[in-house]
Amino acid sequence: MVRLAPHSSAGYIQRGTLLRNCGELEKALADFNQALTLDPEHFDAFRERAQTYGALEQPTAALADFNQAITLDPSDELEYRSRADFFLAQKKYKSALADYKQALELDPEDADIYIGLGNAQRELKHYDEALDALNQALDLDSQRADAYLARGVLFAAIKDTAAALADFDAAIRLSPENADAYRARGKLYQALGDHPHAKLDLERADALATE
Repeated sequence: MVRLAPHSSAGYIQRGTLLRNCGELEKALADFNQALTLDPEHFDAFRERAQTYGALEQPTAALADFNQAITLDPSDELEYRSRADFFLAQKKYKSALADYKQALELDPEDADIYIGLGNAQRELKHYDEALDALNQALDLDSQRADAYLARGVLFAAIKDTAAALADFDAAIRLSPENADAYRARGKLYQALGDHPHAKLDLERADALATE
């Protein structure tokens, strides 16, 4: 556990992030609140508290904090990307798209942004734009399992099953503990009528998800 200096907002932010990652959401929230008591304009604290509110399924509070983080730090792509990720999770795809595009204006070399952008475009059925974004993510970093997974889901959506399987295979090869990749491939095998392979992948996905 992080040893805190009593007047260090950064220490509370660091510990709060660790607590949130361990699932201790209420304790994390308390640390971010304390960080903001010490420094009411600390944009990192607003962003991290926003993500915690999101995990607590308090979207109104989360959005207010994301907005404040952007107000305090409007030139950092991370603030826009974080709010875009939140919008994507909330299925507000047009809002996510706008924020990912703003993030790209600030940092056009960030693969994370292109992956999020591709996912938002796919949900909006802008398939060509989604493919362009995910290809760009892989051009920037060819070892991104999550980019292969996202592109595989896109290929599955447009019924290019061979390409989808190839991308799911690549995602699993790069990240063999990725439950989502096994689940996506298992569902595709299921749709193709390959029930033995589907059963193996879906069972593997369930096992990984419970570890």
